[in-house]
Amino acid sequence: MSKQFYFENEDSEFCYTIDYFRDNSDPEEKEITIYKAIPLNDDTFFWCRSVDEVGTNGDCGKFCSDYAPKNGKSGMCKFKGRLYTHGEKITIKL
Repeated sequence: MSKQFYFENEDSEFCYTIDYFRDNSDPEEKEITIYKAIPLNDDTFFWCRSVDEVGTNGDCGKFCSDYAPKNGKSGMCKFKGRLYTHGEKITIKL
């Protein structure tokens, strides 16, 4: 099962696990409101975990010096990740 990610607010571009918010919140806060991250099914773009940027499918092995195929020969890069969009607003207790 994959990890659940969350956005800090509705304008956030990066999402994190729940532990990130627990570790980086104000100790006096009792609860925070965050947004669930919903995976996008997009065949055109992906998230590159190596450079923390959006990439275009098909260009990875041609233009990226960090390209590293999962099987060691060719194919999908080990740094290829999913894109996420904002989902429902939730409140969590800290």
